[in-house]
Amino acid sequence: MSSRVKKSGSIISVSIDWYELVLQPQKSGYYAEAFAMADAIIDHELESLLRQIYSNFRCQDLINEIELLRGKIEFYGLRLAEILKNKTVINEEFLQEIREFKKARNIVGHSIEREYALILHEELSKANNQEEYDKLAKEKANEWLIKGFRIFEKLLSASGLIYKKEDFYFSEEFFKENPRGELIKRNFPKDRKKTKGSKIN
Repeated sequence: MSSRVKKSGSIISVSIDWYELVLQPQKSGYYAEAFAMADAIIDHELESLLRQIYSNFRCQDLINEIELLRGKIEFYGLRLAEILKNKTVINEEFLQEIREFKKARNIVGHSIEREYALILHEELSKANNQEEYDKLAKEKANEWLIKGFRIFEKLLSASGLIYKKEDFYFSEEFFKENPRGELIKRNFPKDRKKTKGSKIN
């Protein structure tokens, strides 16, 4: 079997295959592994988008430092998504989809009940016996993994939308259009002169 992670000189590349990494364990009933890999792929794409707009080598170095801290602090994944939302690469609705998927992933990954923990209390009445209960848990897990794949597809699309437009996210035009537009007063005070003792608000 060929390796998914390849090294060429100092360059490390990773081949992303949703079928191999997520669907195969999903079809085999290994839902914890499927959720973990789906979440890892989503984080990988979030990082790729961040690297795309923060392309300066100093920014890349900071992202590398953050990546090295993954698993040690509660920063990765969702925090990257929130940065991308602030930059308007993704919107609040999409950010909420990512939040909800990560919540489901944590439920499966950190609960002794695994995929069964995804079943809501009000849904228990749908299962009258163990067979139906098993089926319901499988359906819930599959529904969430489909949502994860849709998030993955949207992130891939976002990369194409910002291609060759990376400078826009650091321009005066961006800060004027951005919902956080008041930042322009601090970041682009070009039309105002600061005299000694005065403050720029």
